[in-house]
Amino acid sequence: DPAPPNVRIVPCSVLDMWAQDRVLTLGLVVDTSLEPQALERSLSMLAVRKFPRAGPRLTERNWDMEFQIPCTFDSNHPPIAFTAHHYREPYSSLARPDVRALVSSSDSEPLLCPLPSLEMYLRSKECPKYFADFLASDTPILNVHVSVFDDLTIIGVTFPQTMFDVPGMRTLLHGWMRVLSGEDIDAIQGMEWDVAPFGSFRDMGVYTVYVGMDLASPSSALTAHLFFSACGCDAEEGMLIRVPKAYLEDRRCEIMGHLKLQGSSERVETSDILMAWWLKTSYDHRKSDDETPIWIHISVDLRTKRIFSGASTLSEQYINNASSAVLIPPISANGFQKASLGELALRIRRAIAAYDADPTGIRHELGWLNANIIMEHLPSPRGAESETQTNWCDARLSELDFSGARALGSKDGTGRVLLVLADMLLEEHMPARGNGAILMEDEKAFWMSQVKGRKEWEKIRLSGRVNFI
Repeated sequence: DPAPPNVRIVPCSVLDMWAQDRVLTLGLVVDTSLEPQALERSLSMLAVRKFPRAGPRLTERNWDMEFQIPCTFDSNHPPIAFTAHHYREPYSSLARPDVRALVSSSDSEPLLCPLPSLEMYLRSKECPKYFADFLASDTPILNVHVSVFDDLTIIGVTFPQTMFDVPGMRTLLHGWMRVLSGEDIDAIQGMEWDVAPFGSFRDMGVYTVYVGMDLASPSSALTAHLFFSACGCDAEEGMLIRVPKAYLEDRRCEIMGHLKLQGSSERVETSDILMAWWLKTSYDHRKSDDETPIWIHISVDLRTKRIFSGASTLSEQYINNASSAVLIPPISANGFQKASLGELALRIRRAIAAYDADPTGIRHELGWLNANIIMEHLPSPRGAESETQTNWCDARLSELDFSGARALGSKDGTGRVLLVLADMLLEEHMPARGNGAILMEDEKAFWMSQVKGRKEWEKIRLSGRVNFI
């Protein structure tokens, strides 16, 4: 079929297609009442003038997926789908999750609680939920829903990860804050509509198999469906986890002291310790003879890797998907009981360091994925379990400043983000369990979200490794 008139065509990259089973909603709880019109006007202006790739439609044409960007955005073809609801009452006037009490916690030990149930405030009823929903005619990829209360605002930013990853969304959201603050939009570095930094990885000629995934051909979709369904007998539940920075710093000092005594020059980062603590907490209750392999994937931002022209990092602004994953060497379920926190943190740090030190391997991985774009990538071999974890702290979502959109007459709050939340919608045959993220950090703690089955959560609670509230 020929391209439709009045649109600019951008083919989806292999990284876009790799993430097509995921739709993510970022939730931002802001400490004051905001003006929806100011939010919509500023974000739309940013998309039209600086980031037209934020406003495409996702389309399948001639058996290929592509982004179709309207040549002209208007009321009939807006760059974003923006909806708002004003409740005209204080947030605390009804039995809603007490977000302010949650974020003001001063506990010195990690704690865990159910994710605040805020879905109705994060997405409108018309908001697409699955990948196929975004293929409907003239459907904007970026959906923003704003729920305004007299003393608080909840913003939901929904998008398929076919389009954005969180580092890309960081660029767009921080640009949005600059427009809201009154900064000259011409001072903001935008992104050209036809940027394609991953196009050079097509037809590389030599490919190495990426060992971080098991594979299934499209004809084995039923096998994959049955494989995932076998995991789905336990209802899934998301939890929010707060881990104090002082708690992690104490463990970091212990681990670094132990390494120094051994004469080692190796180091571990706080994020390594946080991830190791979570994995140890997750699997410590497993039986001592449980040899089930656990495949752990940690997302990485390819923009910062020296894989582009001239062995450089990506110098251009790029809001589209540019994330891959590091595979931590698989470990048996009972291995988490045997390994110390320091050993697990080092295992994570060494895998990340080895990945960063091998740009040729990363380039070959991308070439292989391009050559096998129709293959279905499973997160682990059959008979194993998997974890997919990501760290959003570099996105600095808790630093977003919405003060430029404060409602007239608003007396409380400053426009700062109290809490960052995440709600990932997967295709119906895909379980969300094993997916998690470090959402944000504030002055005192890191905040994570994790998804597991309810029975699994109960076993973790009974293990006594973390406080449930």
